[in-house]
Amino acid sequence: MENSIERNWLVLGGAPRSGTTLLALLLNSHPEIYVTNEHNLTELLNKVEKIYFKESEYNNRFIQFEREKGVKETWKNSDILEQTLQKKNSLVKILNILYDENANAINKNNLTVLGDKLPRYYLFDFSKFNEELKKTVKFIHISRNPLDVINSMIVRHQNKSRGKDTWTLTSTLEEAINEWILGWNYIIKNESNHILHIKYEDLCLFDKIGTIEKICDFVNVKNEFNLEIIQSDRSKHFERNKLNEDYLFRIKKKLGDIIFEWNDNDLGYLKQKYGEYKAIELSKKKVSLINKVKLIGKRIF
Repeated sequence: MENSIERNWLVLGGAPRSGTTLLALLLNSHPEIYVTNEHNLTELLNKVEKIYFKESEYNNRFIQFEREKGVKETWKNSDILEQTLQKKNSLVKILNILYDENANAINKNNLTVLGDKLPRYYLFDFSKFNEELKKTVKFIHISRNPLDVINSMIVRHQNKSRGKDTWTLTSTLEEAINEWILGWNYIIKNESNHILHIKYEDLCLFDKIGTIEKICDFVNVKNEFNLEIIQSDRSKHFERNKLNEDYLFRIKKKLGDIIFEWNDNDLGYLKQKYGEYKAIELSKKKVSLINKVKLIGKRIF
């Protein structure tokens, strides 16, 4: 394991159908980067921590008192704890080994960036992960024109109804709009030097090299990406055949002209002009999800 203390931990996210899979494939084409697919670093940490069940058990028991021992029992509670697997001694190493061994299997041997692709990362609290690793996770948040995000969700849902997909996240236009809004509102409220916000259209079409340079600077690597992964045919990126006139009317009514100004303006301009959106009120379950995003956003770091 090479200099794991110097490694960056990275999460790739954004609203679903915004290009997180493409972004993960691109980053994984770099010899020093290994990104898993939706393992969720917070859940991964919780599962690995279960290895240390005895440490918690002994701490809870031994912190109370030293039991009375026989004359030939000379040990102390601290001696037993030394024979117990402890997080401080191996947790970080285990997480690194999981990534190293899987990366080695595909001939990657000198990783400097470890991470996970996780759309909707903003639903999870990464503060415990940061605390355990004594590092702050970095995030690359990718945003895409809402028309293309919503169209893609509709396609996935329709494919699911035909038995050709497993999509369960959205089933209505309003739910799809809300998913885009959740991702957009989060990044509006949480600008930080630990988050790089990029635009899908810039990465794929309008400013590929400039966007790649931002990514390189952000994760501190040289540009050794395989750019052939990115589809250069413009028509492949704007498939909106599921958006009929009624859908377009309802989307514009909710989101305004951002759908028309998106491609011709940078994210700074779009965020300043349009700001946050109010989510469409749906069922109680969906509303509670929106409230969860608001709470998590305050403590993700």
